[in-house]
Amino acid sequence: MTRDQSYLPRIVVGVSDTSASCAAVRVGAAEAVRLSLPVYLVRVWRDIDRLLSMTSDEVNVFAADRTSEIAILRAATEQARLANAGLEVVSEFVPGDLYDAIRSRCRDALLLVVGQDFVEDSDDSFGDWCIRNLECPVLVVDPTGLAVGRRDNWQSGYAGSGRLSAIDVAR
Repeated sequence: MTRDQSYLPRIVVGVSDTSASCAAVRVGAAEAVRLSLPVYLVRVWRDIDRLLSMTSDEVNVFAADRTSEIAILRAATEQARLANAGLEVVSEFVPGDLYDAIRSRCRDALLLVVGQDFVEDSDDSFGDWCIRNLECPVLVVDPTGLAVGRRDNWQSGYAGSGRLSAIDVAR
């Protein structure tokens, strides 16, 4: 990331290696295009502090894991750029705590979009945590891009693959 994005109007998307995350990238990028805003992709990786107590073998695995994690973010960045010509895509790889990193990146965001591969019966999913704890509007989507959770009645313009928008389906 070449500039401070923490206070610019933007759509933030949490990136993981799931099909629901791919849908979240599509939905977030479509919303960013609709509103003429940048999309800000965030991949959070385990806390780097573990490195200090690792053996040399563990460091090698750690380095390979980091490379794999960065590849997930690069693929999401490419997905957003290819699907939306002219879209400003900012991506950040964040070593650290997932909850702290997302909370700080969502400060003053217009929307956070995250994916959830399955609907859980409990309130323990990351999407549910975002809905309960973040101040910005939150949209949680399934692998097809349909809303499975939201807060602040985000008026989505996304209608991927001829479907109703995520918000229309959730009403």
